[in-house]
Amino acid sequence: MSGRAAAQNRAPIWPHSPRWPANSGTPGRRQKSRCARPTWRAQPGNTPKRPAARSRLSRCRSAPATSCWRRNFTEAGEWLELARDQAQGLGESALVAQITYWIGLNHYSADRLQDALRSALAAKDSFGRLGNRMGEANCLLLLGTAHYRLGDIGGSLEQLEEALEACRSVGWRSREPFVLSDLSGARMEVGAYEEAERLQRESLAICREVDDREGEAVNLDTLGVLEQLAGRHERAIELFGEALSIAREIGYRRGEGYVLTHMGYSHLERGEFARRPCARCVVRRQPGAGLLVCPGGPEAYA
Repeated sequence: MSGRAAAQNRAPIWPHSPRWPANSGTPGRRQKSRCARPTWRAQPGNTPKRPAARSRLSRCRSAPATSCWRRNFTEAGEWLELARDQAQGLGESALVAQITYWIGLNHYSADRLQDALRSALAAKDSFGRLGNRMGEANCLLLLGTAHYRLGDIGGSLEQLEEALEACRSVGWRSREPFVLSDLSGARMEVGAYEEAERLQRESLAICREVDDREGEAVNLDTLGVLEQLAGRHERAIELFGEALSIAREIGYRRGEGYVLTHMGYSHLERGEFARRPCARCVVRRQPGAGLLVCPGGPEAYA
């Protein structure tokens, strides 16, 4: 494969699709921004090592990451649009497709779901013309999660099935768990719990294979929710406990919050209420008050 062909088939990098859960509407892991380091700065007596247009393009590509960290999605969108215009001017079709995908992710993060769909479709068509199956898989995953949040479960299932096929066609094992988890969530929405559990266990096995600890915690938590739905709360609490241990081990505070909430529901269903305050209790159950969620686990209950 030539260097240019390899570059065109490289997967889009920043950022990942939503990770936990499919309907949370929050982006998953963010990659550390490199925009704090200047890409290149001319020194007195030096000549630029690359054209000014490419230097401007580099700044346009790095600035959106800072804006998204600040949750200023409007500013990020403006930078991405500028970067796409620069890439089009340079004739970089692969980069135009990648930035269009990023624009879709930015719209998704800002809850502009219809705009996200339009950008994802445009990026998918561009990646298809380039023969970039990894890029297509990312776009299909974004389309599937956007359809899910819009309540179009049928459309979500269709897009996610295509995304899974695209991942497997190029052996993209590290991406499969993202698709399988979202596909499992969509199956749960239509009541196909056995199929959802099968997909979730397959996702869990791949996460362990590629040493994705965060993905392992996500899948254990979702399997616990499936056990909850089946009324097997003791088994659910065991799975939540495993997920909680991993979330705390890797410092994933958002995931820890989800697991603690789900664990609290299972304890409530078992009739296990705190009779006295636990040092780590978040909410105490009192007459007319909210539900109890105790991060201390089963041993915290008197």
